[in-house]
Amino acid sequence: MMTHQSITVQATLQTAYALAQDVSNWPQLLSHYAWVRVLDERDDERTLIMAAWRSWVLVRWTAVQRLLPA
Repeated sequence: MMTHQSITVQATLQTAYALAQDVSNWPQLLSHYAWVRVLDERDDERTLIMAAWRSWVLVRWTAVQRLLPA
């Protein structure tokens, strides 16, 4: 399955990219994220396991992040 989400952000491209690529810091920025762990990192790709609260349930998933700077 592939998921795509988008939002509008008032920030420079460099600032938005820096925040988005810094996945390990997401729990400090996004209160519903419980934790993020990097399982593998090579070149421009990371494999991550993440957990977040959905209502009262903690859900977790594995994700692949591809770093594509502008």
